[in-house]
Amino acid sequence: MTLQPIGHFYELTPEQQRLEIAKLRGGLVASTKEKVLGYLRSGVEAGIVMMIEYDHSSSSEACLGTVSLLSDGKSIWPSSLAYYVETYDVGLPKEFMTDMAKNEWLVPPGTEVPFQMPEGHVAM
Repeated sequence: MTLQPIGHFYELTPEQQRLEIAKLRGGLVASTKEKVLGYLRSGVEAGIVMMIEYDHSSSSEACLGTVSLLSDGKSIWPSSLAYYVETYDVGLPKEFMTDMAKNEWLVPPGTEVPFQMPEGHVAM
């Protein structure tokens, strides 16, 4: 099964990131914000990205630090996605929102993440 990528803003150029954040900004319903943040932060660690991420939408281009990849066994997102939800109320895909609600806003205990080699990477 292929994991569905969600919110991988670090893969975009600074200009593309600014445009994407602007497009998604304010798309999250306030009543679900804390639940979404809890879900995103409860993800199972699925890997790391060997880079430092910056928020190019902030006036100071805030440094977010290193990026961990988190998952619920179906979707995969960077640890920084919680920052974008908290800071900009970015909207998330409808299917992902539905899955979070079905899981009662918490990644199910015992979730296993299938190993998937990212395109362009090599196993060591």
